[in-house]
Amino acid sequence: MMHNKKRNRKKENYDNSLDEYKKRIKRQQEILEKYTVQMQLLLQIYFRSESKNIINEDLLIKLARTYTIHTSEMYKITTYQTESTIIVDNNNTIILKKMKSNLKSVISDMLDIAVLKGWDLKSLEVEGNQRFVNEVKKQIRSRLSPEQIQLEMLDASKIQI
Repeated sequence: MMHNKKRNRKKENYDNSLDEYKKRIKRQQEILEKYTVQMQLLLQIYFRSESKNIINEDLLIKLARTYTIHTSEMYKITTYQTESTIIVDNNNTIILKKMKSNLKSVISDMLDIAVLKGWDLKSLEVEGNQRFVNEVKKQIRSRLSPEQIQLEMLDASKIQI
């Protein structure tokens, strides 16, 4: 009788493990499907833009993992959404609609979207409160090469003269 209980327990453990494994596989498939859709949307955005940049795969993966992305071809609007953030790209403007998370990371994501679209970060027109504008400028400068910063400083000195 003891032997039979042991066998039943082993079978029960095996069944529980198998069920857990099936649940994990199903969840991974759901994530992969969502991730694939997100990547397709991002690639559409890239190809819809006139970007001459080589596709930055890391940037695409980062945005696809972070945001749920919705597009409206009719209105040419793309929405990047998390529980705490909504970024709207209406083709020629990127707008932060909602933010309850880290300002630095959200601005970084907004600049990533601009890069994906092939925009020149040095020529962006930035609007918002002073904290927002200063953080955008700071992050843009951190993305520029030393040569670009030097040229920018030279251009600024010419304007002031």
